[in-house]
Amino acid sequence: MNKLAPIVLYCHGLGATARSGTALLAKKFVESRGLQFKSIEYGKFEDKNYVWNVDDWLNDLLMNIDECSKQQRSSLLFGKLRWSAGCHSILRATLLKPQAICGLMLLSPGVGLNLKSYIRAVMPHFWEDICADKKVPHPTTAKHFPPIMVNRQCLQHFVDIVPLLNVEKFKKKLESKDVILSVINGSGHYLPFAAEFEELFDSLLSSVQRTDDNRIL
Repeated sequence: MNKLAPIVLYCHGLGATARSGTALLAKKFVESRGLQFKSIEYGKFEDKNYVWNVDDWLNDLLMNIDECSKQQRSSLLFGKLRWSAGCHSILRATLLKPQAICGLMLLSPGVGLNLKSYIRAVMPHFWEDICADKKVPHPTTAKHFPPIMVNRQCLQHFVDIVPLLNVEKFKKKLESKDVILSVINGSGHYLPFAAEFEELFDSLLSSVQRTDDNRIL
């Protein structure tokens, strides 16, 4: 977009919050690189009667991307921790507004998950209710926030499209050569902030800066 530094938009997923400990760690890390950080506040997030839908999060993200564009700033989209749902919105936003986005950082995008393994790991006591198409409360990491209400349809919608094989296929379709797919062994779906993450983020930031420099030249 221009030579102004991008704004990092952080998109949490199911079970996390915009102000959770992980979001605060992400903010500290990003700002240490001299970048502006914004954690997306999803609408209806605290409505205990509303059944979650990933499309709502997409719309919230698109509004924030538009705000960055009004400031003549590009967006660097960052999804992490219990974050498969956040990554889902990021990828769809990128397809809709590619010119407004300079980079993506997707961590834990549902690798190795299917609906059964997800429910068994996160809320096994609701397995029968989910199969019966009932709405159930998804657990959250924040005690002061009510659980997000989910049902089988909304969970199936995003869990089944993000296995590792689909990630690999997606990578092959990207035109950019500045793409890194890294599997961090021993961490599973819930990745910590670690040296591998810092290296990947700095590599992405360098790529974004090189692209901006080439545009200026």
